[in-house]
Amino acid sequence: MKIAIFSDAFYPQVNGVVTHILNIVPLVAKKAEVHLFVPNFNKPYPEKIENCFIHYVPSLPLPVYPDFRLTSIYYPGLMDKIKKINPDIIHVEAPATLGWCGVIIAQKLHVPIVGTFHTYFTDPGFLRIMKLDIVGLDKAKWFINALWKYSNWFYNKAVVTIAPTKLVANDLIKHKIKSKVEVISVGIDTKPYQQFNNLTIQQFKEKYILSLGRIAQGKSLDILVKAFAKASKDVPDVRLKIAGDGPMLAELKNLVKELDIEEKVDFIGFLQRDEKVALFKNATCFISTSISETFGLTFLEAMSCGTPVIGARAGGSYEIIKDYGITCEAEDIDAFTEAIIQVCTDEKLHSELSKKALEGVKPHTVEKTAEKLLELYASVSTTSSAPRTSPQLP
Repeated sequence: MKIAIFSDAFYPQVNGVVTHILNIVPLVAKKAEVHLFVPNFNKPYPEKIENCFIHYVPSLPLPVYPDFRLTSIYYPGLMDKIKKINPDIIHVEAPATLGWCGVIIAQKLHVPIVGTFHTYFTDPGFLRIMKLDIVGLDKAKWFINALWKYSNWFYNKAVVTIAPTKLVANDLIKHKIKSKVEVISVGIDTKPYQQFNNLTIQQFKEKYILSLGRIAQGKSLDILVKAFAKASKDVPDVRLKIAGDGPMLAELKNLVKELDIEEKVDFIGFLQRDEKVALFKNATCFISTSISETFGLTFLEAMSCGTPVIGARAGGSYEIIKDYGITCEAEDIDAFTEAIIQVCTDEKLHSELSKKALEGVKPHTVEKTAEKLLELYASVSTTSSAPRTSPQLP
């Protein structure tokens, strides 16, 4: 079987989609020939993936968000390349420019399409990342409704749309998507965390809670900082470590200064994998206040280390942690404050949550995800017929 994957996100970007692709593709490529079409970031992926061929497509940075790359939605040379590959499936990872390139080629060549819904780009937080709040579109209902219509228009080109959780699948159905929706976990490679569980790793003398991820609007990190500021009055020996980088870093540092907790908060930037695992393993708990996640991969990274997790009752990540961690009402500062205090002071609760975390990660291994994905590819390639017309504007 031959699979052509079109993704607008790839190395050296650091996000959940890129992590998912780099974890899953090597496993899928053990049983299928994989061709990965990605934007050229002028920094090729340094590792060879056996039976996977990476094709770099010319691209330019999006002016308001340089980490995101724009490609043309059609390249005649790319069409010829796909004809030679003759894929059984074209898998599009996002409804952006390279995703559309994959859709157009698939429809012209009558190749069945599989799509994955990774991002709530209708979420106000995401729209603020794209700077659309400048003109008020992050709160404009007509614009958000139009984005849902666009999302349906794109994903309805697919025979099957993959959702990372049941919650996201139900949301797609609620918004009247017509293509078949299948739930397949994003998956996590637990081996690095299990290996570190059996090794002596860097130890941290202080007790701390950890936040890790992109520092951007939509992640509600102001809620985390405010909750920690209140909690630190009851647990003065606990620190907050914020790992990651992003456009809201300066603003978040200013908030920390305003709340007079600079001496208790560490901004530690981007981490290599070994450093990240050590931080997860030694943390008293991991916390994310984000309300716009479709999955929440960082929760599973923490849970793989047996680290208790705290998160919001919102987005796809809620489904991941609701039975295995502490959940709080979205953006409820007092609730997050109380959760931090509980985990940091109640040893019995901490031990119970640690055991639950290790149990909760088991259904989400990359091996299980790759197996389900291969089964889906086989089913689609043998039982479906692709749309026969080129996309038209709605």
